[in-house]
Amino acid sequence: MSFIRENKNYLVLLLVMLGLGIFMIDQLDVSIKIMTVGVMFYTFFLLGIISIKPLMIQNKWWENIFYIFILSAFFGPALLNYNIGPFSLFPFRILFPLIVLIMLYLYFKDLVFTWNQLYTKKVLLLFVFWLTYALTSLIWVKSLSQGVMDLIFLLMGIGIIVFMVSFANKQKKINTIYSIWMVSFLLILGMGVINHFFHIHLPISRISTANPIYSYIPTSVFVNENDFASFISLSIFFVLSAILYYRSKFIKFIGLMLILISIYMLDITSSRANILAVFIGLGFWFVFLTETKSKIKLIFWGALGSGITSLLFFEKVNAIFNAIYQLVLSLIVTSGSDETSTDIRLNLLKNSFIFLENTLGFGVGTGNSEFFMKNYGVYPTGNIVNVHNWWVEILVNYGVVIFTLYCLIYLYLVKELFIINKDISEQSQLKLVSVSLLLAMVVFPLSSVSPSSQIALNYFWVLYGFVIAFINYYRVNNQEELK
Repeated sequence: MSFIRENKNYLVLLLVMLGLGIFMIDQLDVSIKIMTVGVMFYTFFLLGIISIKPLMIQNKWWENIFYIFILSAFFGPALLNYNIGPFSLFPFRILFPLIVLIMLYLYFKDLVFTWNQLYTKKVLLLFVFWLTYALTSLIWVKSLSQGVMDLIFLLMGIGIIVFMVSFANKQKKINTIYSIWMVSFLLILGMGVINHFFHIHLPISRISTANPIYSYIPTSVFVNENDFASFISLSIFFVLSAILYYRSKFIKFIGLMLILISIYMLDITSSRANILAVFIGLGFWFVFLTETKSKIKLIFWGALGSGITSLLFFEKVNAIFNAIYQLVLSLIVTSGSDETSTDIRLNLLKNSFIFLENTLGFGVGTGNSEFFMKNYGVYPTGNIVNVHNWWVEILVNYGVVIFTLYCLIYLYLVKELFIINKDISEQSQLKLVSVSLLLAMVVFPLSSVSPSSQIALNYFWVLYGFVIAFINYYRVNNQEELK
């Protein structure tokens, strides 16, 4: 009842909008399909506003601008995209230079973490070294235009990380960033639901120009379904953490519904890597993040529920197990025809290692993997030129040194999150964030091999920025307590 009482004005507004929608359907020549989609999107948007409203009211103006900037990173060019000559403008790109100026102002006013206060200096320096190496690689790239474009994406991505680490100097800011991720997920998942059930897609989606028989495939605010699926597989664990650590039954119910919808959307996208990633994340949570008593309860209720379900719906359960078996099999066994998705990905990897060998381990240069795949590929890839594997993309573009440093950064972040998570009490509000980030990072290696390219997906950079900012905040505050 408290939720309804606190947000009664918004809920009344929603009812008014629903009434107007019914009136418009009756009075105007507006299809029920279009009106339903509008009402659904408005509902998701309103729920997002309700969720973040208490946080935004108490903030300073520059804090709200920063939060809007982070929110815009999730949606990229999907909304309010304007083409201007060789490039396009959208909210994220417009806000980026503004945030640079704001962060410089705050830095010199000591309103954010300064360099001497940071615990994660070495991690940030490694990202700066990556950027410097990418800039240097323009000397030997074959396609300068693709190299410059990739360098800009890398600069903006690392910029997101630096901004978030400097900005997140209070627990309130950490909690707000978590809320922004959840609100973004709610809106993006809602858009995916609209894609699937109403066959309406944004212009950015590849489905908008594809054969109508594929119009059921959801892409939400992304170009393709794999990008959407990867975002879902990461976000599911933010929702799981909310279910575990929020006391509100309403939030637990909404969270459960979101997970069920998310799993359904993953199934529709047919993203095998992300479906498997979710299973791995849940397995990691069960083995390493649950207590013995909880394990026993989960095993008991899981076995009981599985047994009853198997008896009542044997054929469906059998079909699910067969689907999982075929899923794993398709990831590790090739057909040898050079035409299936798995075989094409394998040929992409073979070509990538040839390019790496030919460049003596230095890489083909920033953003040039596609140019090499198109012009120098040895194995057939069915006109697909993107590596479709974030880890190999780093290796072939930037060479062995940057790839090794990136792997070390990843392992360090996971180790730090695991240690911090064990250190935080179950009653702490930070537990919610630590579990979310740890599980998201555990599934990231597998979820990141699904998109064609990761470098332009801002939610990936937001995740890394959030992780490093959280580790930095926790370590800095612990050091101060020990003094």
